[in-house]
Amino acid sequence: LVGGISCPTWRGLQGLEPAGKCGDEMDEEIKELRRAGTPATPKLLNRAMQGSYPPASTFKLASAYAALKLGIIQPNDTIADGGYYRLCEGEAKGCVKRNSGSTAHGSVDLKRALTVSSDVYFYRIGDLAWRQRDELGDDAMQRHIRELGYGSRTGIDLPGESAGTVPDPESEMELAMSLFEADPDYFNGDEALAKDAGRWRSGFSADQAIGQKVNATPLQTANAYAALANGGTLYQPSVLDKITVHDSPDKIVVAYKPKANSTVDFGSARDSFLEGFKGVVDPSISYGGTAVNVFSGFPFSSMPLAGKTGTAQTGEDPKTGYERPDNSLFAAFTLDGNSSWTASAMFEYSGFGSSAAAPAVRHVLESIADGSLYQFQIPEGAVIDAEAAAQQTAATSGGGGD
Repeated sequence: LVGGISCPTWRGLQGLEPAGKCGDEMDEEIKELRRAGTPATPKLLNRAMQGSYPPASTFKLASAYAALKLGIIQPNDTIADGGYYRLCEGEAKGCVKRNSGSTAHGSVDLKRALTVSSDVYFYRIGDLAWRQRDELGDDAMQRHIRELGYGSRTGIDLPGESAGTVPDPESEMELAMSLFEADPDYFNGDEALAKDAGRWRSGFSADQAIGQKVNATPLQTANAYAALANGGTLYQPSVLDKITVHDSPDKIVVAYKPKANSTVDFGSARDSFLEGFKGVVDPSISYGGTAVNVFSGFPFSSMPLAGKTGTAQTGEDPKTGYERPDNSLFAAFTLDGNSSWTASAMFEYSGFGSSAAAPAVRHVLESIADGSLYQFQIPEGAVIDAEAAAQQTAATSGGGGD
């Protein structure tokens, strides 16, 4: 792990200087830090590895991988994306799922679905997996999704890492029944009502396929995309490069050695994944990529790149009753075998993935490409107006995950 940042952070709090303090003095600083935060913006949470959030459309790598393993889709199979997907007959809530803005993408295969972020394509994956549960198993998708590291800690050598969650029918029922046992009034004392609440539904599978009914850390997302980039190895991240003798930097005491957690096989579909994700950022590969505008003018010749946007719905604010702005996510990886980089960003309440997270990742990767990052220079224009991005998204979004 070369670098990471989590904001807000204690470093920006006026009058608080935890560094160099200890004992009772440090205890008081920590208490003040905790008071300074809120449940929504905790100051002592490392969002990169301790925060667990819906990965939104960045998760489509995992759901497509699972569907391919199960034989639900083939890379070149096409479907007609008319802007919506019907899960059930009638007009009941949740029967119809829509793309962002109800946009119709026409005929899409796996590659095209990734480039334009067709939710319809992935709603269908989740729905088919659930409809075929008698043959495949009711947790078939989740089993393969976990092969990419979701739902498990990466094992990074830092404390407090979150494993995230990949709910399945069994865990959903366990949650409902544990709530009932802890407080029967939660379901009006009705055990049958609790069991019905814990029943898995096709809509859950559809939502999970676009990265909604699942939580992951930005680090897990980066690790999954790194596995695709390197050919299928999930490594255990480490912040350690080397330990040297303090007055003899050339004398190495301990050096980092890559440790593989597991391997996955993308098979022949890997080419479709790579081309689809390249089309997200590079207009010379395809048209309609969700981040091509953000990466206009990027030095692709010196740093070939692929990526995926994500826009996660965050639900209703319990205080105001209004829908909260979406979270903005973006994952990217380089395609130059001589210099491999993977980046993952998540901006809370900041709108489309292309509005905040993608520009931030571009600033970092472009500064690597031109060498300015190694000179500890702040990339030009590296300020993201998250509030403006969220407002823009709210004005144009009409459902969907990207």
